[in-house]
Amino acid sequence: MLSDCHSSALVSGEGSVDWLCLPRYDSPSVFGRLLDAAAGHWSIHPARGSGTPA
Repeated sequence: MLSDCHSSALVSGEGSVDWLCLPRYDSPSVFGRLLDAAAGHWSIHPARGSGTPA
């Protein structure tokens, strides 16, 4: 769980944001994967095949 005392996000072990309410705790969720896999999430990953530049 990440929080700034106004809003919070639940982040999975893989690093995706699965639950996020903005701008306050009682706001509707932006991402709701915690409740339904099709409800959305956000993540950022390196592109496949990208490596350390030579």
